[in-house]
Amino acid sequence: MPFCGIKATHVGDENMKLFQYVLSFFVTMVLSIGLAGAQNQSDSWTLTESGLVEKIYQDATILSKLTAQEELSSSLSLEERSLYQPIWKNEVYYQNSNEKALASFIPTFGPTHGFQTGLYKRFTRGVEVQANLFSDLSSTKDNVIDHATRTGINLQAKIDLWKNLFGRLDQAKLQSKELALKKMALENQIAIRSFELEMRKVYWSLVAIEEKITISKKLLESASLQYKDSVSRKNKFIADATETDRYKAQVASRQATLYALEYQRDLARQEIKKFIPTLSSLHIEMGEYDREKAVNTVLACVMTIKQFDQAPWDHTLLDEILALIEKDYEQQKIIDESFDGIDVALQSEVQMSGVDRGYQDSFSDFSSNPKAGFQVGLMVDVPLGKSKNKVKSAKLRAQYESFLTNKKETQASVNAHQSQLLAMIDTLFASTKNYKENSATLSSNVQRIQKKYAQARVDVRDLVLEQDAFFQNALNEVDSHLAVMEVLLDYFKIFTLDPCPINQVYTAYYTPSER
Repeated sequence: MPFCGIKATHVGDENMKLFQYVLSFFVTMVLSIGLAGAQNQSDSWTLTESGLVEKIYQDATILSKLTAQEELSSSLSLEERSLYQPIWKNEVYYQNSNEKALASFIPTFGPTHGFQTGLYKRFTRGVEVQANLFSDLSSTKDNVIDHATRTGINLQAKIDLWKNLFGRLDQAKLQSKELALKKMALENQIAIRSFELEMRKVYWSLVAIEEKITISKKLLESASLQYKDSVSRKNKFIADATETDRYKAQVASRQATLYALEYQRDLARQEIKKFIPTLSSLHIEMGEYDREKAVNTVLACVMTIKQFDQAPWDHTLLDEILALIEKDYEQQKIIDESFDGIDVALQSEVQMSGVDRGYQDSFSDFSSNPKAGFQVGLMVDVPLGKSKNKVKSAKLRAQYESFLTNKKETQASVNAHQSQLLAMIDTLFASTKNYKENSATLSSNVQRIQKKYAQARVDVRDLVLEQDAFFQNALNEVDSHLAVMEVLLDYFKIFTLDPCPINQVYTAYYTPSER
């Protein structure tokens, strides 16, 4: 008995330890599931159109790309302007020689050393100026000249008299860089708006997918009930296997459609995450949306757009870009026409100096009794041959063709979007109306066929075909609404300043002048 008592106590301890282990494991699992649930909840993001637009103007990768482009364009403009900033030039030199003199009256100098320091400035009017303070000391090998020193100042100037007269060429180059910078800013503004509108098309495609999923789930549920009912009737020998298989195939078909729609939804979510890194690790959940309100807003926008007899150029930035292209074309003509021109420049120098033995004495002589000297020269460079002329002609033709192409394409794009929008919208509205009317007709047909089928007056295949037609029509109706929205958003890529409320969502998050 004592032995048995000891054994029972041991078993009781083991059971208690096992119970504690199971209880600890269970509590850990519950806490883990709870924490995971809380984490999943915090790692989700609710998608709304306004929220997506806000994310685009805060975190989209395109912002960095456009900023880099603007910085590069700005650096090129600043690089051109940097050519006209003052430069402090310094020169220190030393020379010595043991060469034999060519003649007794031509001594060999050595050593010779000195320095020169001064400011150089190139102006945008075809003028270059340099002012220097200098001093040099020379001696001859035979000591006839010993420490002869000259100290003074000089002023040098170069004036272009032909190609760059009054800075004509300089001004054209600077103006071209400034125009390119302004053009880049406008193009970037259009680019970010186009990206925003493209992302909003993804948003509305998600809305359409959600609508289709809702429809698909309802019809899948209906098909499943029909299948279960057919199985029940088959078991009661009221229906045959053909009917059951038909309903089973319908369930499989609608389930496959649902899977395809869920896959499309994942692709659309991935498209958003790809361009907005802060959302890459978050689960995107669909927020609330008002499809009817969106449809009414679209209708109001279309009615406003229809009032324009011609393309509203004041609603697009392309007219400003076109004006900049035209101005830049004029500047490029000036630059290219000067390519094979001759260079004529007037060069002059005025100098005041003092001469004595040693730096200190020469400076004293310069201070008390400076002597003046001057030099004037004319420089003429004439290109020979016809190669430069051919290059100039090619450049001018290329500039003209590029300008003409840009002008025609821009005008055509604006006019085409205005005229084609109205035609496409009318067609899509007619299509949407047709789907809506067809939906009412098919709904009545389904009800009528169901009654006939219950009365054994039609085959199950006819009922399934009618139900599938109703289902497909419902999906097509959603697609037609989506197409209307996409066409309008594409219209705003050209007419970025259109006052339509749908187009003005971005204004709460983006002000071009701030960038």
